[in-house]
Amino acid sequence: MQKLHIFERHIPNRHKSPRWLVRRVEWVERVPNSIEQVAYQIVQLEMALLWTAVTEAWINERETWLTLVASARSERHLAGALISLERHTLVMDEQWTEEKERWVNELLEMVVLPLSHG
Repeated sequence: MQKLHIFERHIPNRHKSPRWLVRRVEWVERVPNSIEQVAYQIVQLEMALLWTAVTEAWINERETWLTLVASARSERHLAGALISLERHTLVMDEQWTEEKERWVNELLEMVVLPLSHG
C-alpha cells in the first residue's frame, strides 16, 4: 500500500476526478487485509484518473489490465500492475522524476525476486 500511496501523491489533483478528492481521505486511511482488497484500492485509483492523465494506449490495454488486477493472487502480481499503470500515466509532478527510479526498482524486485527464489 505504501507504494500505491506514494504513486497517488505524485499525480496532480487536476488529473483526478473531483469525486476522488472527496473520497481520497477514506481511501488513504483504509487498511486492506488481503490481496483482493489491495487490488480494489489500485482499481479505485485508476478509475479516478481522468483520460487526459493516461496514454492513448492505456485506453486499449485497460480492460486487460483490469482483468489481471482482479485476478491477482500475490503482491508480485499487484506490483506488476502498478508498474504498468505508472508507465501509462502521463501527468506526474516534478518530484516524481527524483523518486521514480527507486519506486520502480523496488516494485521490480517484488516481481522478480519470488521467481529467482522459487
